[in-house]
Amino acid sequence: MLRFLALIPPGEADAASGETLSIVVPAHNEEKNLEPLARRLEEALRESPVSWRIFFIDDGSEDGTWETIVRLSRGDSRVTGVRLTRNFGHQNALLAGLSVARGRAVVTMDADLQHPPEIVPRMLEAWSRGARVVYTEREDAASASFFKRISSKLYYRMLSFLSGRPVPPAASDFRLLDRAVVDEVLRVGETQMFLRGLIPWMGFRSASVPYTAPARAHGRSSYGIARMVSLGLTGLTSMSSRPLRWSGLLGCFAAFLCLCELAFVLWAALIAKSSVPGWASILVVNTFFFAVLFVCLGILGEYLARIFENVKSRPRFIVDETVNGPASGGAPPRR
Repeated sequence: MLRFLALIPPGEADAASGETLSIVVPAHNEEKNLEPLARRLEEALRESPVSWRIFFIDDGSEDGTWETIVRLSRGDSRVTGVRLTRNFGHQNALLAGLSVARGRAVVTMDADLQHPPEIVPRMLEAWSRGARVVYTEREDAASASFFKRISSKLYYRMLSFLSGRPVPPAASDFRLLDRAVVDEVLRVGETQMFLRGLIPWMGFRSASVPYTAPARAHGRSSYGIARMVSLGLTGLTSMSSRPLRWSGLLGCFAAFLCLCELAFVLWAALIAKSSVPGWASILVVNTFFFAVLFVCLGILGEYLARIFENVKSRPRFIVDETVNGPASGGAPPRR
């Protein structure tokens, strides 16, 4: 592990914090996972020549997560806790961590131990070789269902196509970001941000490290189907305007079918001298056109909702208190 010390980019760590590596860990009801995670991180980085600090972000937990963070911070000066006033969501909790992290490299990971801490030294090696972003490519977990694996692959392929930039397959929020990348992320003024698509869109030089995701250690994931669908819609609408154009093309196609039906009805009445029997065909066609109309309105409504949220310019998170670290002033810097 010491062999990559000479490859670390020149420069001093941030004078305010003193660490080279900051590790940002959002946590929502992860009381039982934080102590094993902190212990495994310490073991993984024990031989590392870099200085490091962990930032646990309590995203409105309802169990003893914050008390655990306070206890860990009292036992280790390298542990910082940031408590948000309520649950602002995983992406905003990540932004809260990025806004207080001061390291020259920042690793973001989940608290459920499905992101192995033992991978962090390999990510540091890739960073030391010049990569500004180090992604982790998740291999299929043993506990993942067939539907989840297939839907994840299809979604990220669609996201890559819509955004015009390749998004790593099986992308997650387990990644390493150089300080320059973190500063650019914090400058983005979007209220609803999708980091898995935004960071590849920036185009920084990147590398990837494969890993196998183990089963969740304790507790239940707070990301149900509804929240996953919401996150997916946020990603699609924040990264591309193509769905709006497609809805217009779909409307044009529906109008073309309507003209074809009108031509057929006129031909049957004026030339063939026969009427179309029954109302089934009319009902089917009307239902189809109404479905197209409401799909287009739904897509338009999603984009209007994003505009509405951005126009309000409310902070993406609010910090309640911190332990063992600098307090955040609320939202990260905006353009």
